[in-house]
Amino acid sequence: MVPTAFVAVDRFPTTPNGKLDRAALPLPVLEPAEPEAGPAEDAPLGRIEGLIAGVWSEVLERPGITADANFFKLGGHSLLAIKLAARVRAELGLRLPVREVYQNPLLRDLAARIEALLAEAVADQRPAAV
Repeated sequence: MVPTAFVAVDRFPTTPNGKLDRAALPLPVLEPAEPEAGPAEDAPLGRIEGLIAGVWSEVLERPGITADANFFKLGGHSLLAIKLAARVRAELGLRLPVREVYQNPLLRDLAARIEALLAEAVADQRPAAV
């Protein structure tokens, strides 16, 4: 686990009893990890990218997901990756291993991998040529 921000302080504020005064600690200034909405060329293209962008928006509670967005830079973590995989299964009927989210953190890459997995699933269901 890595903190999202660090704040340098000269001294830790203390209470009259000498304990750390958490309320007096300065709050970090957080910069957005990714822009909320990108240019049109960054918009999700195709059915799968659009579907994944919608799922990410719900899971991450962030609007305007771009095709080049990174799941983990937008605040994703292991529990949300599991939730994402469950939503993909519900929407597409495809069992998406959570490791695919880690191996393909960019929306565009994950959508391409899902398309490949869907194509493999269709190919596996075809009858063998005689």
